[in-house]
Amino acid sequence: MKIIIVSHNFNPGHFSHLDANYKLVTDSGLTAGFHWNNKFDKFLKEGENKKILKFNITDILKDDVYVVWFPSLKALAGMVYLRLISKGQIIYVLHEPFDSIKSYLDSGFSVLKTLKILAVSFINYLMVKCSHKIILPSSKAFTTFKFRYIFLGPSIKIPLMFDDEATSILPIPKRKFISYIGTIAEDHAFDKYIEFILYALSKGLYPEYRFLIATRSVLDSVIADQLEKFVNEKKVIIVSGNSMSNSEINSYFGQSVVVWNVYRRSMQSGVLPKSYMFGTPVIISDKNRSEYFVNTITGEEVIGIYDMKDIVRSIDLILDNFPRYSKNCRKAFLQHFYYKSFSDKFMFFLNENNSKDK
Repeated sequence: MKIIIVSHNFNPGHFSHLDANYKLVTDSGLTAGFHWNNKFDKFLKEGENKKILKFNITDILKDDVYVVWFPSLKALAGMVYLRLISKGQIIYVLHEPFDSIKSYLDSGFSVLKTLKILAVSFINYLMVKCSHKIILPSSKAFTTFKFRYIFLGPSIKIPLMFDDEATSILPIPKRKFISYIGTIAEDHAFDKYIEFILYALSKGLYPEYRFLIATRSVLDSVIADQLEKFVNEKKVIIVSGNSMSNSEINSYFGQSVVVWNVYRRSMQSGVLPKSYMFGTPVIISDKNRSEYFVNTITGEEVIGIYDMKDIVRSIDLILDNFPRYSKNCRKAFLQHFYYKSFSDKFMFFLNENNSKDK
């Protein structure tokens, strides 16, 4: 039996999950490899590219396991092919089960973008129907899946998995950013982060820190014009429009004193565990809290009306008590997201043959 870890679309933030999944199964003594977008190859450490196995869909045998991490038409086609030839056990890691059209519209998505999400959700549904087993990353995702999807195979909640990529945890004097890291999206309330930057700068807040936007998304020209003066003054740092390496992404998390996670909605967030990995507290919204966040312990919760004074209050509390928050974040990462903490659970699910939910 070999394990094939699958991701056809390239997203730099996805590499950590794929790498951790590979290490989890190889640590268990199994043969593993990738069927992924070749752009991920550049994220491998020097020399690893020659050692790590790559597979095609035609390499899959009857007893192999095909672990699909993200939705795409190519992934769906591969799953249909394996079903037709009756080879391979298909496990799908379903990050965002479709909730409702209303939830996306309420989060700020336009009708057109909501329809695009609906189209992706249909692909997701077909991928679920092609799967033998489903993994969900949070209690909210698991509950939504059970309510919205008809699926007769086993399903389980396993958090997003990561290796521990933090070589050191910087103390607060060596950190310099209040950060937004990741995709620019309506439900991530990026517009509110911009509003917060402009508010904080108008009040002369946090002069010892810089506001960081690190994203491969292209910044809107109107927002770029709003921030141009502060970029020139080096009060705002913008890294946008291109994919970052995993080490670049990690450096931004590691140099931040707090990371924006004040989303309008979310079933899972890769930003939260990456922040925890580097001992970096987060601010979240009461609309996207999960079982992995504990208010006043790993960060501060902001009421979802995005009151600027509430956001300032939260960041001030974190700055005043940073060592405690940072220590708690590292503890939460190792407990919830470090792949070794749930390796046995994953391997049991992989080898499970019955059709009962766990």
